[in-house]
Amino acid sequence: MPDILPHVEVALRSDVGRTRNHNEDSMTSVVPEDPAVLASKGILLLVADGMGGHAKGEVASKLAVETIPQAYYQDEGEDPAEALKQAIQNANAAIYQQVSNEESINSRAGMGTTCIAVALHGDTAYAANVGDSRAYIIRNGEVLRLSQDHSWVAEQVRAGIITEKQASVHPQRNVITRALGIYPNVEIDLLTEKIQPNDVFLLCSDGLSNLVSSDELRAILEEHEPQESAQRLIDCANAHGGLDNITAVVARVSSLD
Repeated sequence: MPDILPHVEVALRSDVGRTRNHNEDSMTSVVPEDPAVLASKGILLLVADGMGGHAKGEVASKLAVETIPQAYYQDEGEDPAEALKQAIQNANAAIYQQVSNEESINSRAGMGTTCIAVALHGDTAYAANVGDSRAYIIRNGEVLRLSQDHSWVAEQVRAGIITEKQASVHPQRNVITRALGIYPNVEIDLLTEKIQPNDVFLLCSDGLSNLVSSDELRAILEEHEPQESAQRLIDCANAHGGLDNITAVVARVSSLD
């Protein structure tokens, strides 16, 4: 168990946005009250952005935020990274099974969810992601990305074929290349980062990251406490059109001791 425990304030907000008629995003945070659990597994933050329409995406994202925390905290291993990856694999299997149980094979098409999860364990943040929901750290006036988008345009940018600016307006910018529930197994990216006092973590769906600039993220998250920050981020995305569901999980690390 780690000797260092992060002291964290967490806020969660989600909004349907201005163009959708229902919210397919889901989110959760777990801050264990039991000191032993907090020491062994840490704090878990999670955002899932469902896809599929007709409530299918909502089902998938809810399954993700229900399955992942349960599996993560029940894992008896000592490696939080492996526990987090296995928990996401469990969620993928649960969603894939749910799709397989549907009466019509046509209902399988497109149903799934992104997933961005961050475990704050000791002095280390473990970020695991599938899809294009994101995790950031705001630290010392900078916005650091903890996740890499799994989307068609992101792959084109990484290959040097198009620019970030072109990707932001590309007609295929919403095409993701990895999601939970599409195949029996899923590839999961994992990144680790040492936590520093006063770090602010942001997990969000693309309804936020596509509309709110890095400068706006930084200004809001530096100037306000988590509850106010989360609401202002939602308001900012809506002010820029609210083209999708908008979800933000904000966690400020006050100290490490």
